[in-house]
Amino acid sequence: MESSRIAIKFRRPFLLPYGDNQQNHLSGEDRKRWDTLFGKEPQIALNRQIRSLPIRKIEELAERATKLDPTYTAIRPNFATFYEINFGREVKEVEELANLVRTWP
Repeated sequence: MESSRIAIKFRRPFLLPYGDNQQNHLSGEDRKRWDTLFGKEPQIALNRQIRSLPIRKIEELAERATKLDPTYTAIRPNFATFYEINFGREVKEVEELANLVRTWP
């Protein structure tokens, strides 16, 4: 079975621990949006996108890259804002869901 996912880069610092199942930490309007979009389906999760290294190590590598090439600072992304929604199953309405997620901060 193939599973679907949507990659997300939040536009503002998102005050969530960088980890998996972060939908459980959403509050206020963000929680309302999540519940509106996905309801209470337990197989749908808001997860960190980068799993190969802890976020602290990724930030250390980005800092090292900045020291090696000062021009990197201008384009350096905040990797802690990269998440994905994993559906745990194939979803036929991915494009529709992606459009709705675009309204997030």
